[in-house]
Amino acid sequence: MAEAAQLADVAQQPTSSIDKIRLDSNDGQQFIVSRKAAELSKTIKTMLADLDGETSLECGIPLPNVDGATLTLI
Repeated sequence: MAEAAQLADVAQQPTSSIDKIRLDSNDGQQFIVSRKAAELSKTIKTMLADLDGETSLECGIPLPNVDGATLTLI
């Protein structure tokens, strides 16, 4: 239940284009989400930390084990 409250808080916060990232699914779909929402996933948070701030909407984060139907739920 606390996780749902976190998601609601993140969804209501204003974001600039710098705070958004692109997630690329294994079936070629692209999703633009807030960085804070994406960082609720420990895996994505680690990937973003490894990129050292080099993320932008242009390069995206490839998620080879996640399909578009799953990312739609974010």
